[in-house]
Amino acid sequence: MITLLAFATIVKNMQIDPTKQFDFWLGNWTMETETRPDPRADNWKKSQSKNKIERVMDGKVIQENFSGVGLVGKSWSVYDPTAKLWRQTWVDNQSSYISLTGKWEGDKMVLLSIPQNPGAKVHRMVFQDITPNSFLWKWEVQMKDGNWGAMFVCHYKRAK
Repeated sequence: MITLLAFATIVKNMQIDPTKQFDFWLGNWTMETETRPDPRADNWKKSQSKNKIERVMDGKVIQENFSGVGLVGKSWSVYDPTAKLWRQTWVDNQSSYISLTGKWEGDKMVLLSIPQNPGAKVHRMVFQDITPNSFLWKWEVQMKDGNWGAMFVCHYKRAK
């Protein structure tokens, strides 16, 4: 169930200057992180992660600084006013490069991967259950049947 404050925040994010729609993500976060190699399996590994999200480049770019067990990465997100979409680029210490685009869909911010190779699977990240001090983030892969399976889940809590 979504709280009244969360609903107001979501409505505000959809109606205000679209370049501010990711402002809920700004700040220092700690996360309970769950990962699994196969979205059909139930063998989740739990760990702790940290993330610092800040505006850079004259406030036009949102930079992510992620650190977890064995994974260190950064992303840069910008709003594309012509396409009316957010664009994000992710790179990490495992040689990953991921390009995503997306926008608000109802009460969730959803970004989809842009596959770099023919036949590559489509992934998406979903920011949901957003409150001022917490939210749920999921990295999902699209299965052959069209359904989405979570592979990486972070329970964000604002760091004190």
